[in-house]
Amino acid sequence: MSPEEELIRAGEARQILESRMFKEACVRITEALALQRRQVPVRDVDMQTKLIITEQLWGNLTDWLQQTVETGKFADFAIQQKRSIAERLKAAAQTLRG
Repeated sequence: MSPEEELIRAGEARQILESRMFKEACVRITEALALQRRQVPVRDVDMQTKLIITEQLWGNLTDWLQQTVETGKFADFAIQQKRSIAERLKAAAQTLRG
């Protein structure tokens, strides 16, 4: 994937993470899972395990979105570096001509 494509994906991930609805969903889902885990009897190991796995998967989703944003930051840096190098080469070429 090109840096430009990664930058676009990062912007989309950032929009999701910053969305009021997504933030509300995160709070509600996290609280609901925690409440369910507290209400499940300790002896119900299967349900405890399922809830823990569900919490981990939910965390993986938000982590993946955040990682996509971070990847976009690196892509933006790479794009800026390429532009900087291209500008310096152009300036050097003009100096040699002029």
